[in-house]
Amino acid sequence: MAGQIYYKVLKDIKLTLICYNGIVDLDIFKDHTIKLGNDPDYDPCFNAITDFGDCEFLVSNQDVKKAVDLLKNSESLIGQRKHAFIFRTARQQVISSLFSMLSGDLPVVFNVVSSLREAKSYIELNPAHYPLVQQEFIRIRD
Repeated sequence: MAGQIYYKVLKDIKLTLICYNGIVDLDIFKDHTIKLGNDPDYDPCFNAITDFGDCEFLVSNQDVKKAVDLLKNSESLIGQRKHAFIFRTARQQVISSLFSMLSGDLPVVFNVVSSLREAKSYIELNPAHYPLVQQEFIRIRD
């Protein structure tokens, strides 16, 4: 299945939700960064949660480095924030950990976690917003 990356900007709570689906390669990531950077609701200082869900990464270590370089060169995507990556498989964990390590000089602080609960805790999301985030993740996956 061809991959897609879906997202939702929740301006009221200053949070961006991102969901990967299908087979994701460097080109799909590039398209996503352009689309996200051009979205008028996107703010690079909003915290973010990315759920890798059912995606399968079709990338090499060099592709991960290229993805980090792309992010570093996209001023519209760079802001001080916390960003949690939720992994489901060992490969997702390795890829997201490598991405996090290679992006060390960015103002974004990444954390690789295994659940939405951990992600919400890491970004210090107000518990009153937990149901909204859960509902939006379900909505963007469908």
